Amino acid sequence: MSLKKIKVLITGASGLLGRQILDYLENKNLQLEKPVDNVENYVFECLGLCHSRAKNKLRPIDLNNFGQIDDLIQEFKPDVIIHAAAVRKVESVENDFEGALKLNKDATEHLAKIAGLHTKQACIFIIINT
Repeated sequence: MSLKKIKVLITGASGLLGRQILDYLENKNLQLEKPVDNVENYVFECLGLCHSRAKNKLRPIDLNNFGQIDDLIQEFKPDVIIHAAAVRKVESVENDFEGALKLNKDATEHLAKIAGLHTKQACIFIIINT
């Protein structure tokens, strides 16, 4: 049996939800009772992205800069993208509706579209919002 590394890209990793996902997966070694494709152990290599509050291992990035996102995905080649970044506070949306729309709709659409373009096989795209 063998070990497989799964590369996970997490947006919004400085937020409450994204930070919890990153912390959980970084220290996780998944062992299966019954192997799948001769793999019984999975480990996760995570890259956490943030817009602000970049500290520790987080990488600052503007999700509205699609060229920057494309380059990053081509470089990291994730197997999974967990999209947890969003403008969620009502006041923030009301104060900058266009900015909120760009992140919550346009950036999300772009991530979904390119999820499999820069990898050998399509990667899994998961969106989680509060």
